Amino acid sequence: MKIFSYNITSDSGFAPNPFWSYCTLACCKPNIRKDAVAGDWIVGIRSQTLYNKTRVAKNVNKDVKKIIYAMQVNEKITFYDYWKDLRFQTKKPKWDANNMVEKFGDNIYQSMKGDIYLLHHSAHSQYGRTICKKENGKYKYSPEKSEIKLGIGCDDDQCHDLNSEFVLISEKDNFYYFGANPIDIPSEIDNKDFIQGVKNDMHRNHLLIDDRDVINKFMDYIQSFPKGVNSPPTEWPKGNNDWQKFKLEH
Repeated sequence: MKIFSYNITSDSGFAPNPFWSYCTLACCKPNIRKDAVAGDWIVGIRSQTLYNKTRVAKNVNKDVKKIIYAMQVNEKITFYDYWKDLRFQTKKPKWDANNMVEKFGDNIYQSMKGDIYLLHHSAHSQYGRTICKKENGKYKYSPEKSEIKLGIGCDDDQCHDLNSEFVLISEKDNFYYFGANPIDIPSEIDNKDFIQGVKNDMHRNHLLIDDRDVINKFMDYIQSFPKGVNSPPTEWPKGNNDWQKFKLEH
């Protein structure tokens, strides 16, 4: 068992997606999605970047580094299987939906013939569907970035999500999502590697923790909180309560 911790620079309910009875990490963090296995924990820490986005609009705590979510991995499946699996059809985004939960679905990559994926209309492709083709070992957008409005995590012409074909899945009894109301990093471990590794906003990097003592202390702490979705995502409009309609019972 290991903990993968990283800075979250965007929290819209897209990555992670904590709705429809599963917390899923299907986009962003390809190295974590490639290396993590069932039993591991993924922990997202609020970054300075995310804090700066919200501190004026919302009454957020002055302590920047807090836990946005923690999920224990139950399954690891491919994009191909994620797209086909009946359990995750509700996570396919409806970009024109009138609620935020359906709008920010993360089941967006449809595997086509050959090394081609269809990227569906979503937080990553806000003008509509586009093709991701593999060229020289890397997936790139077609048409080029200038012709589509790329969203979260799309900062160049490479589709970094596809550097890993895997989706991490946590069942309803194994994740804790705090969103706009993140929790403190426990004092027992906040001076250890757990926090040292996420001091800088290097959002493509992550920290791997395999110290059993640190892991046990973290598990004792996180499991003292209510499971599931506890608050709306940080970047949702103030007062939006769509998340309450799509909690664990859905």
